[in-house]
Amino acid sequence: MSMTILAKLVNLGRYDDALLYIERGITAADALGVGSLVSNAWLNMARVHEAKGSVDLAVDYAMRGLEQAQKNHERARLRDLHGLLARLYAANGDYKLAYDHQSQSQKFREAINTAEVNQLGKVLEAQMDLERKEQEIALLQRDQEISALRLASESTWRRAALIGTFMLLGVIVAWRFCCAPRPAPPQRPRSEVANCCWHNKSLSMPMK
Repeated sequence: MSMTILAKLVNLGRYDDALLYIERGITAADALGVGSLVSNAWLNMARVHEAKGSVDLAVDYAMRGLEQAQKNHERARLRDLHGLLARLYAANGDYKLAYDHQSQSQKFREAINTAEVNQLGKVLEAQMDLERKEQEIALLQRDQEISALRLASESTWRRAALIGTFMLLGVIVAWRFCCAPRPAPPQRPRSEVANCCWHNKSLSMPMK
């Protein structure tokens, strides 16, 4: 059922066409077995009869809708139907019933508002939990990146230290082989040197 079409029919004063349109919707809702569509159709029937000036018929259809909405536990529909009945009974001068239905409408309105606030609170709480988890994940990722950088830096320094150590060892080995002073050859005993010199001298003298 299109509320736009129904509103246009009512605004044009074509109440009978509007009622026929709603009746077709009720038939379809009954065939589908959808109770919420039935309660909504009775509510619309009551509103059209209210606009038409048929207050008693409007009360009758509103009570049908109220019964169906109670079966379906439709708080929003019960709020609207009790509000409509309060207005209809007030139009008939039955202010006690009008007050009772207005009180019921207010009760459902407050229950709906409370439920909406609670739902909003749950949504906000879930959003906060999600943001907190995202922050924890971001901090964990940052810590992991810092740890990885620290390990990479330590590994670089270790490699540099090893390379420096090997280079220093190479320099030391090369210096020992190339530049270090070699030990002097062992000296002969003085007597041996003197004998060697006398022998050489005697050999160099000409024979007579």
